[in-house]
Parts: sequence; C-alpha cells; structure tokens
Amino acid sequence: MTGSQVAAVVSMGLAGVLLASMSGTSQSAPPTALEAAAQGESPMKTDGKDSTHPANLGSPQRANGERTIEEAPATGPQRTDGERPIEETHIAGAPRRGGRFVNLAGPRALPGFGEMAPFFLRKAWTSIVGRSGGAPWVPFDHEALLHNPSITWIGHSTMLVRMDGVTFITDPIFSERASPVGFAGPKRLVPPGVPLSELPPIDFVLVSHDHYDHADTDSLRTLAERGARFVVPLELGELIRSVGGYPVELDWWQSVTIGDVRIHCVPSQHFSGRSLTDGNTRLWAGWVVEGPTRRFYHAGDTGYFSGFADIGARFGPIDLAAIPIGAYDPPSIMRGVHLNPEEAVQAAHDLRARRVVGMHFGTFDLTDEAPDEPPRRFHAAAARLGFDDDHAWILKVGETRRW
Repeated sequence: MTGSQVAAVVSMGLAGVLLASMSGTSQSAPPTALEAAAQGESPMKTDGKDSTHPANLGSPQRANGERTIEEAPATGPQRTDGERPIEETHIAGAPRRGGRFVNLAGPRALPGFGEMAPFFLRKAWTSIVGRSGGAPWVPFDHEALLHNPSITWIGHSTMLVRMDGVTFITDPIFSERASPVGFAGPKRLVPPGVPLSELPPIDFVLVSHDHYDHADTDSLRTLAERGARFVVPLELGELIRSVGGYPVELDWWQSVTIGDVRIHCVPSQHFSGRSLTDGNTRLWAGWVVEGPTRRFYHAGDTGYFSGFADIGARFGPIDLAAIPIGAYDPPSIMRGVHLNPEEAVQAAHDLRARRVVGMHFGTFDLTDEAPDEPPRRFHAAAARLGFDDDHAWILKVGETRRW
C-alpha cells in the first residue's frame, strides 16, 4: 500500500471521529454489572431459581392464542410501496433534535480527539498488516439453504433467513472492504459464506442503518437488479433508490406485511452517517419478523439499552435473536453504540429470546479486541445466564442451521 493509501485510511477514520462528534450519538451506558461478567462474575441474581433460563422466561399475555398488538390505522398519506399499507402503533417513533435523529437516551459525551485519533491510527495500521482470528469458514450446503426455517451466516451482520414461506437477507455486505473506497479500509478476514451469485431468490432485504459495513452499495445494487424488495428505516430509502431499488421506509414501531410475515421496525441505540455532513440524518433500527409459526429478531448495530426489554415485552418470546457480539474495545469509545458479549447475552434475556445467535465479529477487524475473542466471552456469558449450547449459537461462516 502506498503512502497516499495509508493516508486515505487514516483520513477516513478521522472523518468518522468528526462525523460522530457532529451527529450526537446515543447516551453512553455507564459501567454496570454486565461488565463484571467479563471477569467471571454473574450479572444476575436469582433467589434459588434460575429465572434467566430460556425455559423459564414467561410469555406476555395473548388473546385467542396470538399476541395482542395494539395498532392504529396509518396516519397521513397511505403508503403501500407495492405491499400492504404500513401500520403505525400508538408508541411514538424515533425522536429528532435539530432535524437529526437521536437515541431514546439522548446525546452522549463523546471521547476526545486525543483518544479517538490514536484508535483510528491503530486501525489504519492493522488494515495494512492484518491480524489473524477470522471466524471459521465452511462450504455452504445448497440444499440446506432451502430448509424452512433456517438461518445461514454469510458473515458480519449478513444473515440469510428462511421462515414461514419467505426468504430474506439482513445488512448485506459481500464486498472485500467495508469502506466507501475499494483500495482502503477494513478488509475481509474471511470470504462470504455464500457468494452473492449463489443466493436463492430473495423476497426482501432488511437494512438496519447506513454504515458501510451494513449497507454496502455494490451488494445493494446487485440485489436490486435481481428484483429484491427493501425494508429500511426512515430516510434510508434515498440510498436504496440510488442503486435502483424500491424501498419501504419505516419509523420505529411501524410495520409492513410481505407474504405471510409482518416486519416490525424497532428501536436500537446507535448512530448513522456516510460522510462528514449527513450524521444522523438517516434512522437506525432493529427488526422483528413475525410469522404464523416463528418470530425472528435482528439487532442491526446497537449498544445496550432499555429498549430490549420493551421489544421483548411487545413481541416476545422471540424464537431466534441475531445479536452483535463484537466491536466493543476500547469501551471508552464503543460503549453505548456497540454491545460486548456479556451485554449481548443480557439483551437476549431482555428480549425473551429462546435462542440467540452471535454476529458482527470475525469478518472485519473494526476495533481493538482480538477478532476471535467475542465467541469465547459469549459462550461463557450465555452459560452464566442459562443459555446452553442448544440455545446460544456461534455459527461458522457458511453454516446453516434449522431453528
């Protein structure tokens, strides 16, 4: 790599510092008992009963065998975007401040330039020399991809999911780098588990937010050319339309039906931006896909927040929750916008998840922790909260499992 390319890597990182400073990201969670779990201490106390075990998670009240979800008719212009009308709940959507989206907890105090600049310089160096520890990879099974229900880890936060007669993909990135340019930025540690050309027909694509490692332009364009529909948070539709796609835009707590499933946009705690000037102008979100027989949750990118319990109370129990477990060091920078493994397991508990699968690790080397550290901490934390190996999954890239 030339000196100019190294400079480009550094400048992109420093641009991210400025972007975060401008965008006013979410309230940073103070150190809690969850962090003590990293040293082997359990963050939960039970009075003689393991109330944290998935089998003991109670189900919210249901009516006529189904969850009662209070919804109101859509207000304002009726939007269908080729699907059934978007429905809104009585719960307020994402808050805005000064024309930009903010988290439920409001702005946070950001680390100073003296801390952020060395971090980006370290990551510029590792993007040149590389580090070991990429996630294990296995050849994908064509027949397994068609199992219903099933989930296949393609890498990072990209999951191929089949359930209740639909096939969808989350946060697609198949490119070599998570970057606005092809010659610099975080490079893949492991190839995609399923090549883009080998994907089965996709009914819809879920995109959680606009960051380059979750909304890769080349991947979005290819999926759009194949006729996939897109469901995205508010104001992300412009990016989808720019690559030829047709998006449905949702606010937090809005939903839309495709086929036999209903897709709910739910809160997350993060931020957005693809340049120095557009910080937090596009919403970030998680997703609950609710079908006749299964409920699936995809967290996108998020820090730990009380919203997990709210989502669990409204939609739980969740049959399978895909939750990020990597990109958490240094905590002084990442806490509040990313989960560490202990927080991820606690989030699964809050969500009333029967099973949890870890993601957002071992594909791109984004932060300071060793790329292969998150799974070890995840399994240890899961065991402490009563999730055994059948309820807490770490997939190999390319692996498919029924659920």
